[in-house]
Amino acid sequence: MSVSSHELVTGLSALRLVSHVPVIAHVDVHAFGGLQGGAETFLQVMSNQVDTLVMPVFTYRTMVIPAGGPQNNGMRYHRASGDYSHAEMYDAAMPADPEMGEVAELLRRNPTAARSEHPVLSFTCTGIDAALRTQSLDDPLAPIRVLAELDGLVLLAGVDQTRNFSLHLAELMAERKSFTRWALTRDRIVELRGMPGCSQGFNKVSPALRGISRQAKVGKAVISAIPLRAMLRIVYEIIRADREALLCDAPACLLCGAVRSAQD
Repeated sequence: MSVSSHELVTGLSALRLVSHVPVIAHVDVHAFGGLQGGAETFLQVMSNQVDTLVMPVFTYRTMVIPAGGPQNNGMRYHRASGDYSHAEMYDAAMPADPEMGEVAELLRRNPTAARSEHPVLSFTCTGIDAALRTQSLDDPLAPIRVLAELDGLVLLAGVDQTRNFSLHLAELMAERKSFTRWALTRDRIVELRGMPGCSQGFNKVSPALRGISRQAKVGKAVISAIPLRAMLRIVYEIIRADREALLCDAPACLLCGAVRSAQD
């Protein structure tokens, strides 16, 4: 049986969201096992709960592979010349990659929503959009930092910690290695610094965050609200205590391998 909008409201109310507290949300609407009205219902209900809603609307398909670049950069360079054949040229109206989810794309298309200008890691926002303007090519995580300063929340709806992009800011705070990437824009190929690494090991942090998280079950999905500032502090301390904390265990992962090499 499909989840009704009333059931969704009840679940979100259990998280004790406060209207003036901004939320960065990561949502898989299909995880509910059927939600009446789908992404439109989730976005409408969520927008009624909070004044400022932020979601990632990343566009990885703009990225290009150069012939060479920094060493230990978590990638294999194209041996002859830059490989731009599969990259799409970024523009501000570009849809988010499908893995961002239907709700994020729907929010991006909202006439009242703003979007930051990063050609790969852009965010969209309704409400107070000042955080988006802090983002730059060299500081893609700046909007998350601002949300933390505003005592914002991370909302995970039907997704696990591997989708919690804000955890990358804790890595940056703990001085974990970041990466350089390149993207195709209308004017040129731009260099992007401060790009985060792999998130496939992030579920390892779940036990440490249980004490600060609020959860509810809606249909088949678990929804969680996590105070951003407290989360960053906890994860920062975990990484400072163990330099390999939250890295994935895949032997072939170039990103986590580069982080380990940088710490040797």
